[in-house]
Amino acid sequence: MGKTAGSGKYGMELDGDVLRITGELDYTVSQEARVALRELLDSGSGPLAVDLGGLAYMDSSGLGVLLDMRKFLGAKGRTMSISKVTPHVSKVFEVTQVGKLFGL
Repeated sequence: MGKTAGSGKYGMELDGDVLRITGELDYTVSQEARVALRELLDSGSGPLAVDLGGLAYMDSSGLGVLLDMRKFLGAKGRTMSISKVTPHVSKVFEVTQVGKLFGL
């Protein structure tokens, strides 16, 4: 088991180069999630795989968290890709047309 973060509404687990995000990522937790992600990802190198298979809900604020994470990693010379997207979360990427930024 790797490093973890989150609240009752969402969870994050970093295990090597895989980050799993579960629960709900929305405006009520977006600021907290940004801080938690920066702390989890501050060290490390190389590409990061983000598993959203357990993420039941995400709104535009949650998408903003992922975009900020992409920018944060890019500044460190790292890349990220997203996998295992639930149908609801997939729809968010489709409607906003930013899925290609994450390899979807």
